[in-house]
Formats: sequence, C-alpha cells, structure tokens
Amino acid sequence: LAGLVTLLQTPDDQLRIPILRTIGNLVCGADEIVDGLLAHPLALQTLYQLLQAEHKGLIKETCWTISNIAAGSAQHRAALMHANFAPLLLHILQNAHFDIRKEAGFALFHLLMDPVCREHILSPDIAVEYVGLLRAPDAQVVDI
Repeated sequence: LAGLVTLLQTPDDQLRIPILRTIGNLVCGADEIVDGLLAHPLALQTLYQLLQAEHKGLIKETCWTISNIAAGSAQHRAALMHANFAPLLLHILQNAHFDIRKEAGFALFHLLMDPVCREHILSPDIAVEYVGLLRAPDAQVVDI
C-alpha cells in the first residue's frame, strides 16, 4: 500500500481516482490491510487533503474509501476520528452534490455505529442531513 499512497501524491486527478478505487477495494479486506494503510505516515493526511479537492469525482472516491475504512475495526474508526475526519465529512454531507453527500453519509454512518465515535459526532446537524437524504428518490440511501 505504501506505493499506492505515494502515487496519490501526483497532481493528476485522473490518475488519483483509479488509485483511490484500488485502495478502497483493498481496505474492504482484512483489517491487516487497513492497518498497513494507516501505518503509512502520509495516508490519512493525503485522504484528508483529497476530501478538500476541487475535483468532485476525487472527493466522492475519497469518501467511499474512508467509508470502507470506517466500516472496519474500532481502531480504524478511532484513527479517522483522531485525524478529525468527522467534521469534514459533515461539511461535505451538508454542502456537496447529492452523489457525494451520499458517500459522506455512508462514511459517517459507519463512524456512528461505534459508540465512542457516536458520542463525539452525533448532533442535530447530522440528523437533519440524514432526513434530507432519505427524502431523495434513491433506494440505496434507505440502507443508511
């Protein structure tokens, strides 16, 4: 994974998207894979920066990758919380286009399933945004 994280440093957004998809697919596997990613000193910093990119596709893929990390172990969710991803994901949930908001919603959902994370991020703002997502004509959102 170290090589993929290094490749994410490229300024070419069209190259970063398939790299993120690859990382996102890999972190769906064993916890050791996510552990390896999180052990890389630039991994979380890079993902955080990509959430602030101008390219909408890049933000969407980054949210999906973070969602897959958050669906893992309590230690993985704690690493995301420690790196302050929750406020940025909430900002995306409140302000982005619907398809990106949906991915941020899934990431926050996985964080909210952890009682420790829930204690720190559950708020009326999140509830309002989830209700807004549920009103959208998208069957996949109901899974959140």
